[in-house]
Amino acid sequence: MSRWRRWLKEFIVLALLTAVGATVIGYLRAPSFEGAALPKVEVSKLYGLAYDSSVQPDKPYILHFWATWCPVCHAEAGNIDVLAKDEKVITVAVKSGGLEKIGEYMKANGLSFPVINDQNGAIAEAFKIGVFPTTIIVDRDGKVFWAESGYTTTWGLKLRLWLAEIF
Repeated sequence: MSRWRRWLKEFIVLALLTAVGATVIGYLRAPSFEGAALPKVEVSKLYGLAYDSSVQPDKPYILHFWATWCPVCHAEAGNIDVLAKDEKVITVAVKSGGLEKIGEYMKANGLSFPVINDQNGAIAEAFKIGVFPTTIIVDRDGKVFWAESGYTTTWGLKLRLWLAEIF
């Protein structure tokens, strides 16, 4: 029995170290513009969504950059979809094909969050996004409260939105 306990303990320690390491790496790889104003970007309506980064929001929101070809984005998509039901979420599909291809991806995966198609990557370039997924929390002053690249949990994003609301 002690052999199994020792193995379980080692597994838990390794899992925790992996999670901490992945979080640190994701934070370090994210664009570093916390507290800065967002780049000026205005996008016409796609999928019923218009976005203008210069408009001051009424409450914090999530700006999420992802791609249909990204396996980590695919794993995280359900988390984003859950949040989009209760929170303001704007997603940008980067270099993922035309609207039809993105629509097929959304339907095949049961996703309904709002999407802006950044077919040529110009929006991601304006935000200096080079790693996917990258998630930005924008505070109610329209400034970046938090940014991270890599997988993020639903509860982690909810916590960050709440922190952006109170600070």
